[in-house]
Amino acid sequence: MINSNTTRRTLINVCAVDKEKSLVTVCIPGWNPHEFVDVSLSVFPQEIRESLNLGVWLFGYVNTGAEVAQDLIFERIEECLHTLSAEDEL
Repeated sequence: MINSNTTRRTLINVCAVDKEKSLVTVCIPGWNPHEFVDVSLSVFPQEIRESLNLGVWLFGYVNTGAEVAQDLIFERIEECLHTLSAEDEL
């Protein structure tokens, strides 16, 4: 069993950004690929906040053993080197 407080490096997908409410909606496939989570903009490092847009992929350390979204811990979030767009071939 995974300790629910142990953070592991995982992908984070930005699904929406609401700068008025200072919220970023993300999906964390390594935790639950079917759930969207609202995260405070303050969780993200200042240097990547301007690049947070729909479809951006990030790496971060998240406690993927958490049972509910309220228990998620986010640490060391960073940009991926390349973000896929609709024009990219897979």
